[in-house]
Amino acid sequence: MDAGAARSACTEVVDAGAAEVGVHVAPADVPRRPRGSGGRPPASTRLRGAFLGDRTPDIRVNIAEAAAIQLDATHAILRAWVADMSAEQWSQLRVVVGAAHMARTGNVASQYFSLALGDLWEGRFEKEDEHAARRVLTSEDAVDEETAFALLATHAFDRRSANAFFGEEGRLSRDVMADAAERHLERMFGARPTVE
Repeated sequence: MDAGAARSACTEVVDAGAAEVGVHVAPADVPRRPRGSGGRPPASTRLRGAFLGDRTPDIRVNIAEAAAIQLDATHAILRAWVADMSAEQWSQLRVVVGAAHMARTGNVASQYFSLALGDLWEGRFEKEDEHAARRVLTSEDAVDEETAFALLATHAFDRRSANAFFGEEGRLSRDVMADAAERHLERMFGARPTVE
């Protein structure tokens, strides 16, 4: 699926979900900041820097508005769905966030669902929680429901298998050879991993 088709499919899902709970999210209704001359930026580096610098405040405002619209719509949709869930359904709810590789850290949907579902929340530095019982999963490959459900099934199977083999639910969330490799590399190079 190309980027345009993916964007269109995503818009359809958001619009359908928002309409289901009575939220209207139409980009045409959101006032946009002016884009400038519409022509190309000046060729010289100095002028290009000035051109971009003049527009940066507007870009930041547009980004803040877009984040607020996405979060408010997501929250309204989730609240409506949760209202129809039993306590058992809520406790079993898992979310798969499809994300681009370069935009995974701080992903808006990952941040929202981490906080809403009680997973570890790291704000703009949000990364996928490594805890085995996490409820929010991020995937670069989840582009449809079938792929998302396959990912959820794999995580459930890995948790049970890791617990059975290693007595540690999260053990298969990392490379099965990661611990042994770390010890061997310590011996080879006389170094210890840097822990942030």
